[in-house]
Amino acid sequence: MVVVGDSLDEVGLLADFKTLKQTLKEVLTPLDHVVLNDLPAFKDLNPSTENIARYIYRTVKNSCAPLRFKASAGLGI
Repeated sequence: MVVVGDSLDEVGLLADFKTLKQTLKEVLTPLDHVVLNDLPAFKDLNPSTENIARYIYRTVKNSCAPLRFKASAGLGI
């Protein structure tokens, strides 16, 4: 995942790493040490590596507007 933006903030940052780290932690914590098939996000979706990556990408992307994110590896996102 690559963070993309149009401009830097007043201190010259595209994105605050602390904010990105916290957002990622909030997305990953519910996935840690659980049966993924029991989570609503994977109720009707196989929790394959690709689907987990897609879920993480979409969730982080929606949480960090107005930043944009680019995915790689052909996940069709």
